[in-house]
Amino acid sequence: MNPATTSMQRAVPWLTLAGALPFAACVLAALLWPQRGGMALNLFIAYGALILSFIGGTRWGAALLSGAGPWRFVEAVLPSLLGLAALATHFRPSIALGLLAGGFLVWWWLDRADPRWPPAYRTLRGVVTSIVVLLHLSWWVLPR
Repeated sequence: MNPATTSMQRAVPWLTLAGALPFAACVLAALLWPQRGGMALNLFIAYGALILSFIGGTRWGAALLSGAGPWRFVEAVLPSLLGLAALATHFRPSIALGLLAGGFLVWWWLDRADPRWPPAYRTLRGVVTSIVVLLHLSWWVLPR
């Protein structure tokens, strides 16, 4: 096996888990600096929209590689549109957070049984999605 491939295979789980760090940092910032909680929440929502779009991009790439039908490309675009809806409703944080958390759960649900993804990736997605959704839910209990 190519050493670069082996190195990348080892890095992917760490990079995937690291993707949850900005979510956690925003929640921590809101706890440590309540006067900046609104800014932390806006960053949290914006990052959530970006990551949801990234998930759509991975699905687009997988659809291209597998020669999938048109519906797979529609599925790939929807996370970005949901992220945009969350950004458009950021002034109503409960709606924005609900859209994002729901999006993460829906696309994990779709990906968890998709044979195009390796089993280890599907497991990792489940772990990271759980962390991210819990961090989304934490905004409802944070002091404001």
